[in-house]
Amino acid sequence: MVYDISQGKMSVKKYRRFFYSLPEVANRPEEELIALAKAGLKEEIRQGLKKEEFATLDALFEEAEEVEEGLKETPPSTSQTPPHKPDHRSSKRDASR
Repeated sequence: MVYDISQGKMSVKKYRRFFYSLPEVANRPEEELIALAKAGLKEEIRQGLKKEEFATLDALFEEAEEVEEGLKETPPSTSQTPPHKPDHRSSKRDASR
């Protein structure tokens, strides 16, 4: 049976519990579980991980929780560019001709 093992809107803590509850977890090598869990994390959390490889599944989830906490403390940056103001100078020049 195929499961959707992505984090979706779950917190890392809930995703961790969900992941460990899957029947397949008992039958797969830890390296494979690490790859599956990592691929299922939200993209911004995956990108925030400091390591590429993890010795254990618990190590992956612990670092993912730290990244998630950091993201909560630092909200995504919004664009700081001022709104575009139309340039009316050319129309004034054209009117004086």
